[in-house]
Amino acid sequence: MPLTGGSEEDERFCIELLGKLERPLSFIGEKRNRYIMYEGSWVNIDRLLDEASVDQKKRNKLRPGLMKRLNEIRSELSSTCMTREEAIDLYEEGIAIKRAIHVLNSRGVKQEDDPHSDTRRWLNYGRRIG
Repeated sequence: MPLTGGSEEDERFCIELLGKLERPLSFIGEKRNRYIMYEGSWVNIDRLLDEASVDQKKRNKLRPGLMKRLNEIRSELSSTCMTREEAIDLYEEGIAIKRAIHVLNSRGVKQEDDPHSDTRRWLNYGRRIG
């Protein structure tokens, strides 16, 4: 799909950023935004990850939302060309989203600490030896 709306140099730059964004683990060592567009508003990506780390429902909702936004960014970088600054902002947002998806895939949901776990362990031990 041809790019429109910018100089050839800007178009090549957008294609180059899209190529970098497509690489696996491209977020490592790259500058990224702290805020992303999620469900129509700008939100802090770290706050989203913290919420998803303790709530399975939020976690299940977050992953498809992030994938949708990442696909939108890919589409914007490949179908229209913008200024270099706009392209860099989109790229950095895409990098933040790729990192967040990686974190979601690699971390589990935090389990609440059970204050009675020691008591249960001792009761189970007593049943086994008794």
